[in-house]
Amino acid sequence: MKSHDEIPVGILSAPRDQDTLSRTIQSLIASGFSRIYVHYDRQNKGLWPAYQQLMSEVVCLFGEKPILLTEDDIVLCQGVHDAICCQLSTFLQPDVGLISLYTSGWTRHSQFPKYEFGLNEVLEYRVESLCGALAYLWNPKALREIVVADDLPRDDPLGTDIHIPRWLERHGYRSYHHLPSLVQHTGQSCSTYENTTPLFTREADTFVGEEYGIDIPRH
Repeated sequence: MKSHDEIPVGILSAPRDQDTLSRTIQSLIASGFSRIYVHYDRQNKGLWPAYQQLMSEVVCLFGEKPILLTEDDIVLCQGVHDAICCQLSTFLQPDVGLISLYTSGWTRHSQFPKYEFGLNEVLEYRVESLCGALAYLWNPKALREIVVADDLPRDDPLGTDIHIPRWLERHGYRSYHHLPSLVQHTGQSCSTYENTTPLFTREADTFVGEEYGIDIPRH
């Protein structure tokens, strides 16, 4: 695959007791991603301020490219990069802001009790609509716009997966989850708050496994 066709990745990381970042990078490479940038929040400013910084940096670095923004405690199934590239024109239509490649069991049961294989549109924006900003595939136009938006809180330490879907909805963008989940959450503690803060393990109950590949159907 030519380098200009590659989907870059921006990873948000911060000090944590678990060493999850190295495993995340290894899994991304095994899944076909090679252009990987890490924003390391040494000051633990909080998830939302750090995520905003990451968004600004990747817009400067990668410009017009669709980009996958992840946190530092994920693994992916095999072949995600190439499967997404084959479907980019379908995945990122002009009015699609982002696609969450990660779908927690909580989100699936509350939002998509009768889901279909592939893309499932978020139709009702609640707290769990895009629960967990672990792996968002961004439309570059929407990403550029949200970086300079003046209708978002800037200092709220929480709520990345609350602020983003609400902003997208206000600005006429649709959002989707992919089912089954192409990503699994591995973290047991939060890297962007206090290191000792325990997290509920938001498992993706449809994740097929890191060692398995997945074929995304063409539309």
